[in-house]
Amino acid sequence: MIGPEPSDILLRPAFASDAPAIAQMMRASLDAFDWMPVLHTPEEDLFFICDILLPSSK
Repeated sequence: MIGPEPSDILLRPAFASDAPAIAQMMRASLDAFDWMPVLHTPEEDLFFICDILLPSSK
């Protein structure tokens, strides 16, 4: 088995405490593309998630 079974996955709204993991996943996905320029630091990614993305999704 490669990953969890679909019945083991729980979808829920993101909490502020999820921001570091979201920023890390966003950075990893951008790094997966050789052609994608790195425009922001990891700290700026975290700021974007914490202060812009999560508050605006409510």
